[in-house]
Amino acid sequence: MSRSRKPKPAHLGPQYAQQFCDESVARAYAHRPTHPPQTFEFLLTLMDDPKRRVLDLGCGTGLIARGLAPLVERVDAVDFSEAMIAQGRTLQGGDHANLRWICSTAEAFTSDHRYDLITCGDAIHWFDWDIVFPKFREMLEPAALLALLGVDAEPTWPLDLGALMARYSTNREFKPYNLLDELTSRKLFTIAGEKSFRSTPYQQPVDDFIESIHARNGFSRDRSSSDARDFDRGVREVVGRAYPDQTIEFQAVSSITWGEPRAKLHLRG
Repeated sequence: MSRSRKPKPAHLGPQYAQQFCDESVARAYAHRPTHPPQTFEFLLTLMDDPKRRVLDLGCGTGLIARGLAPLVERVDAVDFSEAMIAQGRTLQGGDHANLRWICSTAEAFTSDHRYDLITCGDAIHWFDWDIVFPKFREMLEPAALLALLGVDAEPTWPLDLGALMARYSTNREFKPYNLLDELTSRKLFTIAGEKSFRSTPYQQPVDDFIESIHARNGFSRDRSSSDARDFDRGVREVVGRAYPDQTIEFQAVSSITWGEPRAKLHLRG
């Protein structure tokens, strides 16, 4: 019989992933930081085929897919959240001719052709890794790569929101962890390289910053409306101590880790 699989961290369970189907989370997603333009230019260098057919799995509102669509022949943008896809269609580049939106889970998605690159953003945390990583290998052209992307915003002045977020998050099982350590320790991903890019500084009003938090797991307004109002007041107080004018200056930091997805072998005996 096959050995039991190493369980994922509890805070990455499907019950928490479901929050990204909430309308309020999808609407708030537009306030999250976006990838600097050089991120997409670099992704092109990871592909050999000039046709450049890309799969963006767990696309959300298309932070990656909308940026890549004008630069490649085709992007298949796949997400399990109808609300995210509907929102993505309304955003800049969401109606590009090279972009095909598909509503499906990563685990169920199939394709009749192979891709020159597969990209995944934050949604990679929520996939069933033992299912999707073998699928990645099958859906990629020979020697083609998987690129894992993240983007976050760094304030020019530190904001200590950790205790406040821990108090109000509806994900009570959250524990810090390292995604790449989890994937490599399971022998599902071999890292070939890493790179990061920074945007020019930009300003964001505190209300928009608060909305960006409500686009994250554990902070859906649809699931904690009364507590969300208390949380918002707390954030304004913290921000006000560092930014009296209630406007925060940020830089978006985009990270790319690329490499080879590997099919995990289940030993028998």
